[in-house]
Amino acid sequence: MIDEFELESAGDDQPEGVGAVRMLRNGRIRGRDRVTGFEQDRQFRYVHLGGLPVRNYEGQFDLAPDNGGTVINWRVTFDAKFFGTGMFVHRALTKFIAAATQGLAKYAATLLEGV
Repeated sequence: MIDEFELESAGDDQPEGVGAVRMLRNGRIRGRDRVTGFEQDRQFRYVHLGGLPVRNYEGQFDLAPDNGGTVINWRVTFDAKFFGTGMFVHRALTKFIAAATQGLAKYAATLLEGV
């Protein structure tokens, strides 16, 4: 799902940990996010800094083992930057998150093997 990734600045304790700023590109869409929370193999929180037509964007996903699989709960909240565009942004984000979650589930399954 991600065509390009760049770590713009490292996190406080780990390169991609809390405080890290990351640029991600998917097709023509570029976005910048700051990591606000991280628990290895369990949780990731971030805020969107720019690129999408949104304000106050916060995202979080949690991973949990479940009967040999992984439950992924990815929540996003945001305000539309332009009046009347919220449903379009919501639709695009839902599609992106669904595809990214499928990839994340495959990756998480390899991390949780033997747990």
